[in-house]
Amino acid sequence: MDKTAQKALRMIELFCASPTPRGISELARELSLPKSNVHRLLTTLEAEGYLRRTADKTYALTFKLWSLGTMMMSRIDVKTVAPVHMQRLVKATGESSLLAVLDGYDVVYIDKIESEQAIQATTKIGSRIPAYCVGTGKALLAWQSSDFIAGLLPKLKAYTSATIHKPRAFADQLDLARKRGYAVNRGEFRLGVAGGGAPRRGPDRPADPQVTSTLLKAKTKKTRLRTHERARSRPDRRQNRSAGLRH
Repeated sequence: MDKTAQKALRMIELFCASPTPRGISELARELSLPKSNVHRLLTTLEAEGYLRRTADKTYALTFKLWSLGTMMMSRIDVKTVAPVHMQRLVKATGESSLLAVLDGYDVVYIDKIESEQAIQATTKIGSRIPAYCVGTGKALLAWQSSDFIAGLLPKLKAYTSATIHKPRAFADQLDLARKRGYAVNRGEFRLGVAGGGAPRRGPDRPADPQVTSTLLKAKTKKTRLRTHERARSRPDRRQNRSAGLRH
């Protein structure tokens, strides 16, 4: 058996089970390996795209494993899970529904169901957008650790006149998202485009800090948004994914 490959696989499994990035010392301790060995393995996995180095010099998984997994999952009809609930959102609101994951400080859209609206906000599957200025992203960021958010704050910048990029105001937005269970965006990334996002959850499960469902609308109408926010305040607890909103 190739011992080096075995150690690398054990390290990947450890990262998969860890909710937070890991440092060299703790990895060496948990894997019972010398720090020099751990450093070599980390360097190799980073070079191959499986790991990324964080601002505090720890390491975290990238989405390469997810990409490889989707190749295998493409043989299975995974579309039987999320789209059912996304379609409900589209039917209930008349707006498009998207599914997103958090990758670093960005959100990546992995699925979308279009509405029949004549005017739509164009967001393609695979699009990567700064998480702090869209509803999906803020809904995900609301459930991240304080250290993670501290690393994001220096990166905040305005994309439009509506972008909430002041640290205190942004922190208030995350507090509000946690209280409501969803987050909204009113033209913060693109003027004239608004949306809301909510993290995946179940009746007996807290919010998933990695996956959100969202709704987007071009040419926001405040009255319309308030209607969807009221609908979101009465979630269907039988669903495995939270109801989304839409402006």
